[in-house]
Amino acid sequence: MTWKSLPKDFLRDQKNIWTFPVQLAKGHHWLPTLTITGVTAGLIVADPHVMPYFRDHAVNLDRLNDTFDTSITTAEVIAIPTSLLLTGYMRQDRYQVGTAILAGEAYADAAIVDLAVKAITRRKRPTDVPPGGSFDNTFFNGGKSPFKGSSFPSGHAAGAFSVATVIASRYHNHRWVPWVMYGMATAISFSRVTSSAHFPSDVFLGAALGYTVTRYAVLTPRWMRDNKSLHALVFKISTSREPRQRYDGASSAKSATPGTRLLSIDALRGLVMIVMALDHVPDFFHANAVLFSPTDLSRTTPVLFFTR
Repeated sequence: MTWKSLPKDFLRDQKNIWTFPVQLAKGHHWLPTLTITGVTAGLIVADPHVMPYFRDHAVNLDRLNDTFDTSITTAEVIAIPTSLLLTGYMRQDRYQVGTAILAGEAYADAAIVDLAVKAITRRKRPTDVPPGGSFDNTFFNGGKSPFKGSSFPSGHAAGAFSVATVIASRYHNHRWVPWVMYGMATAISFSRVTSSAHFPSDVFLGAALGYTVTRYAVLTPRWMRDNKSLHALVFKISTSREPRQRYDGASSAKSATPGTRLLSIDALRGLVMIVMALDHVPDFFHANAVLFSPTDLSRTTPVLFFTR
């Protein structure tokens, strides 16, 4: 990955992103697509019941919201690839410089998709709903500008997870790196809900958008290009009309397995990490978390219940 190849790579990314429906028509990626769509739809239904809790408890979350202020979180996300780039040049580490460029590319790819969806949905932000007002019917009622007047999906979540996915993938041999990066991205995303800047569905879709765009449009095509022989074998097997049994040789099985399983395993792993991180977040902000179960309907609140 170099500055010279960046424009061409970026255009290739955009082509892969906007032709994604063609891949669905061919029967690819249906499982992660349906999973993300189903979870997002469920959260949209829950949004009107969850947001009043955060509005009513905003005072208790002031310290968290101040720590993850909009300008601060934006600077943090941008500072990570910037620092990698500068230190990479200082150390003459081409891999680190390439990682920083990839992170910037992924951020831009996710931002374009995010702004396009914002311009279409024009959803009100929770802060646009007056005190005591209803959080229903928020779609197609926001401002005309996708930069400030539209809430769905969260641009901060998309940007944080796009950068986190690149660094976590490129430095996965250091086991602590994925936990730190995805933990940071989850904290930033959650703060968008506690500050009433976004609904939970905005944040989830933004996080899923940042992860999937980075994984499928930025990282996987490069992995395939770096493993051309494996790519050719996987493509031949997946498009062949003849029975798969003709490729049952030992060497073919060993080569085909990583390529054919990589996308589904990575997608499932990413979604599980997001869900696990969100599952543990309430314990840090709910003082009585150890005193009763969030599923105890006699004592729980809607937001605690939906975290389970």
